[in-house]
Amino acid sequence: MKGILALTALCAAGVAYADDSMQNSGGCCCICYEDMFGENPNIVINPSAYPLQNGGWNLYVTGAFTYWTAREDGLSYAIDLRRPPAIGEELVPDWKVEPGFKVGIGSFLCHDEWDVFVEYTWFRTDSSRFTGVSSDALNGEITPLWTIVNASAAGIIATTNSWKLDFDVIDASLRRNYFVSQFLTLCPFIGLKGTWQEQHYAVSYTHSTLDFDQTFQTQDVWGLGIRAGVDTAWHFWKCFSLIGDAAVTALWENFDVKRSDGVNGVLQTVWERSNEFTVKAILEMMIGLRWDQWVCCDCYHFSLEAGWELQMWMEQNQFIAYFGDQISPSNSGELIFQGLTVKARFDF
Repeated sequence: MKGILALTALCAAGVAYADDSMQNSGGCCCICYEDMFGENPNIVINPSAYPLQNGGWNLYVTGAFTYWTAREDGLSYAIDLRRPPAIGEELVPDWKVEPGFKVGIGSFLCHDEWDVFVEYTWFRTDSSRFTGVSSDALNGEITPLWTIVNASAAGIIATTNSWKLDFDVIDASLRRNYFVSQFLTLCPFIGLKGTWQEQHYAVSYTHSTLDFDQTFQTQDVWGLGIRAGVDTAWHFWKCFSLIGDAAVTALWENFDVKRSDGVNGVLQTVWERSNEFTVKAILEMMIGLRWDQWVCCDCYHFSLEAGWELQMWMEQNQFIAYFGDQISPSNSGELIFQGLTVKARFDF
């Protein structure tokens, strides 16, 4: 009985306190986010880690040199049976390492020290490869992996492959860089990714009868999607830090693909396919080192970073494969970029 009376008294006291609080706040206990720290506007939660300049325009520009290799799954085109073991060697494009660049511009905002940043990425690559065997190998020592309409049934003694990629991307993001400890900063961001790309892919086979057949394909892609991620900096000595960045994108894409097959230079057939309203995932990662420096009485900030960058674009290979009586995407393979990225930044 005493316990029940004590509990009743405690509840009554709580109700009386809540009623008094509501009266003091104008009869409403709901508050807005901006009112939470209204009595102490100088409170700092996760202080900004952006470079501080004395004066300035609150702008910054970036430029990066990239030295990447681009590779796409599903572009194998033949098997060379001369190579051990008995199953032979699968032939793929002659992947290269190519230079590219990025340029960007950002601006700091008054609201909570956020900033907006826009960056453009440019990359181009191409490859070609020839494989041949002796013309007296009448049974052929090369097995084709692409079926071509009305192709010769004679053995294949030579094959040629070429692949070309034009890659353009624009990233726009809203960001905030802040300290979570004395030597660790995080920079989460959200924004949009846009891209337009073009691929060309060709394969030809020469038979022991000296007949030749070939297929040529083009793939035009454009897309727009939502991008989010975080950049980290782990400051370990004076002006140096270890950086690690990651981002993910859900990209709405449109693929326009065209394929033409020919035998002995005579066009056999043309296929076209448009795949709309398709969402693909993109993963981005980078690890490296950064150096920061302030000059002219802290009026300007300069940084230089270098690291290994990796991008994985899911199911970008939508080239058309022919299977006798039907066509379909070849292997829906991933498009992968990786290599060195060296980036400079200037705040003013």
